[in-house]
Amino acid sequence: MTQNLVGRTWEEMFASFRLMVSDLFKDWSEYVWPCLNKNEQAWFESIRDDLAPDVSWVSTLTKLCTLLRRRSGQRVIVLIDEYEAPLNFAYSHDFFAVVRPSYPSL
Repeated sequence: MTQNLVGRTWEEMFASFRLMVSDLFKDWSEYVWPCLNKNEQAWFESIRDDLAPDVSWVSTLTKLCTLLRRRSGQRVIVLIDEYEAPLNFAYSHDFFAVVRPSYPSL
């Protein structure tokens, strides 16, 4: 899957991330669904359908890897190219402090 995170504000960039992850969950939904219990199904649907509260998105990729490992019995690796690009974009558009509030002002 190739997709860039875009947005002129943190909110727009986060919305872009949500759509990217939601699409990823749609791609894996049929494969992962049989190994999910009822609670996991509800959580999975909320991410897939982009309805989950903001706090739920923090660990979505880790949880998806866990589910893929459970289903396949194999280790799972997520490759993220240019992981620093959103931070660079946030810095150049003056919302870096929102993205990384623990960093001192530059």
